[in-house]
Amino acid sequence: MTRILSYMVKGVMLSLLFSACHMGAKKEAPNPVPEIPELVVYCENGMAAPIYELARQFEKRYACKVHIHNDNARNLLHTISTSSDGDLFIPDSEYGLDLLRQATPELLGTSLYLGSNRLIAMVPKNNPEAFQGKLSELADPRFALILANPESSSLGFHTRELLMQAGIYPEVIQNTMTLSADNRGLVRSIQRGEATLTIDWLSSYYYNSNQNYVDTVALKDLYPEAHVYAAILAKPAHPGLAHTFLALLSSAETTELLSHHGLIRKRQVIQIQREIPENDSNPKNLENLRD
Repeated sequence: MTRILSYMVKGVMLSLLFSACHMGAKKEAPNPVPEIPELVVYCENGMAAPIYELARQFEKRYACKVHIHNDNARNLLHTISTSSDGDLFIPDSEYGLDLLRQATPELLGTSLYLGSNRLIAMVPKNNPEAFQGKLSELADPRFALILANPESSSLGFHTRELLMQAGIYPEVIQNTMTLSADNRGLVRSIQRGEATLTIDWLSSYYYNSNQNYVDTVALKDLYPEAHVYAAILAKPAHPGLAHTFLALLSSAETTELLSHHGLIRKRQVIQIQREIPENDSNPKNLENLRD
């Protein structure tokens, strides 16, 4: 009987010891997965293509995630003003930064000049209605004209400024079928046969497959340009990462990338102006705008 009790005690003790070890094993936490830093970039539509391409390179190089929110300037400014998230703001032109500076200047940090974008006319392939590049032709009812809305986008603002300087804005607006919230609807309208003429950024020509649907016509005797800036927002979630992204935007490789999307450095403008053809329906001629 004593021997049986001894065995029972030993069994209970072994059981308790096993349970304690098992519980201890459960308490040991596995190695935590390292948190991937995330960068939030607000980007207007005219700059979306090169920034998306740059962001993918940046993610691989710095083991992070870049979230890009692209929209027209007005919608982006509303989001920036009402959201606590956001590291950088890259509008289509300095107009977007001016709007933010006027509304909530405390949200704007360091900015960097990226290059200059060009306003250019776009028509269906082979320019079937023979648009010659004269601004006065925009008031001609033979063209089905669509323009960007000046109240919502940088493109619309600069288009309106150009037409007002020429003194023909009321006539052109009267001849405009509709105003698009931003440049995304312009080429699409030409592709669908809903429009035969528009004013857009040169960078839009290089976006996706737009070259398959439109040709470009330089605006005669005019070289309307807008300077493009990237800005760090005042309270970035990852300041070091945001400044690194801004530094990459100023690098030689990014300058080359932007040039392939139609943007040029300001110091190149004088040389390029001489090379713009009067009526450019040949995509190959556009190489002169980027070199």
